[in-house]
Amino acid sequence: MHSIKTVNSTSFKIDDRQYHEKAIDWINRYILDSQGNLLIYPKEAQLIANAIYFSFKRSYCTLVGQKAALQSLDAIWKGWQNIAQTRLDPSKEHPYRLVEQEKMQPLEHFWTYHDEHLKIGKTYTHAINHVVNGDFLLSINAKNSIVHIRNNARTVVAQAITDVKKYIGKLFYTNKKTPKNCKNLNFLDYLFDYMPKLAIASFIQANSANDTVSEESWNILMKIQDVGKTTWQMIEQERAGFYLAFYKAIWHIIKNAELEDDHLKIAFDQNGPLPIDNQHELLPEPLPISMYNPTENMLE
Repeated sequence: MHSIKTVNSTSFKIDDRQYHEKAIDWINRYILDSQGNLLIYPKEAQLIANAIYFSFKRSYCTLVGQKAALQSLDAIWKGWQNIAQTRLDPSKEHPYRLVEQEKMQPLEHFWTYHDEHLKIGKTYTHAINHVVNGDFLLSINAKNSIVHIRNNARTVVAQAITDVKKYIGKLFYTNKKTPKNCKNLNFLDYLFDYMPKLAIASFIQANSANDTVSEESWNILMKIQDVGKTTWQMIEQERAGFYLAFYKAIWHIIKNAELEDDHLKIAFDQNGPLPIDNQHELLPEPLPISMYNPTENMLE
């Protein structure tokens, strides 16, 4: 179900304020004339609103999904290490203390976010293929309006990638200056270290080597994943903020034009365009364009 859901997140923030003026200029250029009349067909307004909405949702689902995925992965790995590192000696203290909330919270929602990410990705693809690349739009203003949005979105993403390069550059510079606390991990090196201990020395030494390498390799793996998450977070935050501003603008235009609710209906799902008789769910209502809160009322 598409609705407005309160999202509390300290890991990402979607800020659409800097794009409000661009959205208003876009409305005045392509959507409304100087008297406030629509320059496009009402059905085109619905289709454009759908394309913008699912463009926003694509970014939003990535932000939420990757956060839940890495939290779940980290919690499961810590649980695994609690088992692996006490197999030899059950009296040994668990290396990780996990409270119930830490164990259940990411896993409780992960597959929901996972499935939603896949569904929205497919729905977005159908919306773009038909509205942007297809023949669903008839008027020149409608066609130009969506081209304008997409071109500006590419500019937003390009700037975000520039910021990502700066972020990666700082990491590279910092890591070059920081002495390495552990040796470079290579799987063959690990086997050559593990096998002799297992066959010649003691099982205890082999198990200890396995625990050490597991910790070190996992830390490296998670650092790699975190760089990837942060990279996409920086890109998708900006992309989501851009599309959210335009979605607010077009949604309020449709609403204020006093068109039938049919023109605020969701027109696509993961299988493609919805027949008119199967269009039942409305596009969610955003906050008024003048309001802002970084952690509440994100479109869900």
